[in-house]
Amino acid sequence: MTKIQQHVQEYTSRLYCSSLSQYETMIGYFACFIPKIQYGLALMTHTKQSLENAQWPATAATLAKLGYRRTIHRSIAYGFPRYGGLGLRNFYVEQGIAQLQ
Repeated sequence: MTKIQQHVQEYTSRLYCSSLSQYETMIGYFACFIPKIQYGLALMTHTKQSLENAQWPATAATLAKLGYRRTIHRSIAYGFPRYGGLGLRNFYVEQGIAQLQ
């Protein structure tokens, strides 16, 4: 779990110090951060709670940079954009998808 926490901490600190626009934040999240996290999730078996705890700082930083409250309900943050969600990724779901593949 420490490798995931290192990636989250690095991403969070860089995001808070950046001057990225909302669009650039989404590109960085989906093009850089998520692939870095997804790479190792296929081999890991973490509980839902431990992954949520590890993911919280990155999700909060991304939401803040996008102009949303950091405490927005996670079903909205992780929800499908077609249905009003933001489309952010849930590590626990990503772990399950990676293990199935």
